[in-house]
Amino acid sequence: MNRYLENNGGDYAIGAYGIISSYSIQVSMLLMGICQGMQSVIGYFYAAGHRQMTLHILRKAIRTGSLIACCGFIIGEAFAPWLVKAFTSDPTLQQLSEEGLRYTFLAMPLLGFQLIVTSYFQSIRQAPKAITMNISRQFLFLIPALGLFSHWWGLTGIWLAIPFADLMATLIALFFLWISSYTFISSPTTQTRSPASNTVSASGFLNEAAPRSTPTTTHLYLSRIPESRILFPLKGESSVTTNCFRHTSLCVRSESIGGKVMDCSLLPKRSSCSS
Repeated sequence: MNRYLENNGGDYAIGAYGIISSYSIQVSMLLMGICQGMQSVIGYFYAAGHRQMTLHILRKAIRTGSLIACCGFIIGEAFAPWLVKAFTSDPTLQQLSEEGLRYTFLAMPLLGFQLIVTSYFQSIRQAPKAITMNISRQFLFLIPALGLFSHWWGLTGIWLAIPFADLMATLIALFFLWISSYTFISSPTTQTRSPASNTVSASGFLNEAAPRSTPTTTHLYLSRIPESRILFPLKGESSVTTNCFRHTSLCVRSESIGGKVMDCSLLPKRSSCSS
């Protein structure tokens, strides 16, 4: 990047890019905060099989990130002269920085969508797509665009190469998201839970056939129970095992026949809890 700037605009162009980067990083850091905040939440609901909740959080994050990116775009385009004057009083550097700021911020509204979708794929264990989107912007689009655009339009082409790379990377993110959302929604549901029940099935999710003695806000998974505390008897034998959790008022009562867990129920913890 610096080599193309030096060949087409000299030291002033490099200084102008430093000023532009100072403002673009501020917007990017806000967007990265949203990305980091949503990753754990999306990962939790995705692993639990809550597809609608996962997509709901993704849509909310995209709307919030796009709003922040649009605000950054408006500020950069409307207040470019004042933003540049905060760094330098040189007229030539101010002119180059203002021009570059307006050009490079053309695709700023797309930056929020691009970064959030990339983080979304990291959260749902689709790292190859996230890596592809990150690499495509820097290597697949930006570097060739710098060479071609600088040859055609000089320094202006270098400024335009940045929004061009953002636009193409956003299209790839949109394509990956469309494929992932279609597969995610249309695939059969393998994990379901009913909030009106207090029974855990053998697959680890709540069962509708149980009484409602336990509060509906309680969610428990068999995966949280250590394997050593679940008894699997020999073939043909049956057993009932009760496991209590520390610092909680709940126990899990599991019934197994022939080594296969048939049913698990949530029970309130009593004064003594034995297997």
